[in-house]
Amino acid sequence: MGPDVHANPLNRLVRGKAGRFGISSILMLLALAVFAYLAIKLVPPYIDNYKLGKAMQKAAAHARRDPEILVLQAMVLEESKRLGLGLTADDVVIERDPHNQWIEIRTRYIRRIALELFGTINLEFEQDVTERL
Repeated sequence: MGPDVHANPLNRLVRGKAGRFGISSILMLLALAVFAYLAIKLVPPYIDNYKLGKAMQKAAAHARRDPEILVLQAMVLEESKRLGLGLTADDVVIERDPHNQWIEIRTRYIRRIALELFGTINLEFEQDVTERL
């Protein structure tokens, strides 16, 4: 007598009562595959955006020691380049208040993500960091 396919709960879930793959099992696996594919494609840009935000916070904190705007902008652009975001100096806006009490760094950019089955989607990211000096 062979192994009981109904003893394993996973087998019951995938194979059904008769021990064969059912249409619902195939649809469930297909939905799981689509979800995994979308996660693999869409999560990394959000992680990169988080890392860029951390670099912006570091640059804003650095403004206390070196208030030169071009230095701060270069710090953000260097991280952007490392992450492969391709931001330009126009994409990184740095503003300081007239009384030199705070500095604000803003970025806004679009990441185009090619999804082979679904076409291309545009993810719009915007970061805003303000630091008291």
